[in-house]
Amino acid sequence: MKHVTLIFLFLCVFLFAGTIDKIGKDPEESWVELIDLIKKNPDSQLISSEGPRISAKRRLIACSELLKQSIVNENFDQFTNDMHNCLDLQTDLMKEVILIFPQLEDHIRKFENGDFEKVMIIKSFWKIGLRIVAPKGFGKWLVQNFLKDPYLLDWNLVGLIKSFKNPSEISQEIVETCLSYQNEESLFPSLYRLFEIANQLGKSPPVDFASQLGAYIDLLNTINKLEPSRMTSSELSKIVVQFDQLSLPKEEIRKRLLFLIESAKKIGVKFDHIESKDKYISSSLRQISVVTSKNNPFLIFIITTMVICLVILSVDRIRLNLLIILGMKKAAVKTCKRILLRKPSDLRVRSKLAMLYEQLGDINQAIKEYQCIKDLSKMLKSQNENND
Repeated sequence: MKHVTLIFLFLCVFLFAGTIDKIGKDPEESWVELIDLIKKNPDSQLISSEGPRISAKRRLIACSELLKQSIVNENFDQFTNDMHNCLDLQTDLMKEVILIFPQLEDHIRKFENGDFEKVMIIKSFWKIGLRIVAPKGFGKWLVQNFLKDPYLLDWNLVGLIKSFKNPSEISQEIVETCLSYQNEESLFPSLYRLFEIANQLGKSPPVDFASQLGAYIDLLNTINKLEPSRMTSSELSKIVVQFDQLSLPKEEIRKRLLFLIESAKKIGVKFDHIESKDKYISSSLRQISVVTSKNNPFLIFIITTMVICLVILSVDRIRLNLLIILGMKKAAVKTCKRILLRKPSDLRVRSKLAMLYEQLGDINQAIKEYQCIKDLSKMLKSQNENND
């Protein structure tokens, strides 16, 4: 009878303990049951095997309630997405994370061995203490892929890069790779952003090129913000001087500057005293803009066509897509802003606006829009979960 009683007690403890930590169960409930098990059977092996996991779950959830569902369900993909959306937790809980999601350790090891694509999985874990050595060649990979995809370098990845144990080596690779593109004008805004990151990591680009690139970006932003109808002769004179001083490829700026000059001339602004070393700019400044419509069938046709186009373009979304196709980025930015005034949570339009800012060289505004997209995504996700 004694043996039967012991067997019965053992089975009760085993069955009770087996339900302590399982997928879908609230860790707080599991913790209460674990304490009860310790009181009833302090020698149970389940205390040492399941206790650390339950404790790890509780500590992670205590840091951010946003992580709770993915932790309770032990869903690694969902946990990774939640980490992308949460703020810096400013704590070291990597041991706890790996205890619950051991596959993370495998992703980290593969990244350290040169599988750079794994960075997209591990990029947010610096928020809970991930500190690793970036493998050789990562800086080069980063530059090459960012130049293809401006969405790659979000704040999560930037945070991971800053947390690397070997920042000087990575920043050196970034600078050296960027310099191989120093004659490709279309990439200057992206190179400028990459140089900023390298500088934060402790490696500055060559002074001459960095200075010229900074001057290029400043001039590009100045031209993009100017309205021809409000531009003064003094403002244009300063812009022309800055343009002449640039030694980098500047065809894109030349096109925009010529457009600005011609637009201003058509509304009567005069620039007689301004001179430029650039033959195209100089020629545009000297030419007189003459427009006449009297008895001009071709001009009448053009005006009629423009009126029709204006009617079509009155639909902002059609106008936006057409402006992007035509490369009229500045006008496209204005259209994006007009749409967002009516619907601030339109993530597609905000994505287009961030991309346009990036292409125009306004890096600070682009970063603000990318952060806004992240915050809106998080907010909309939370609202959907509450509605469900």
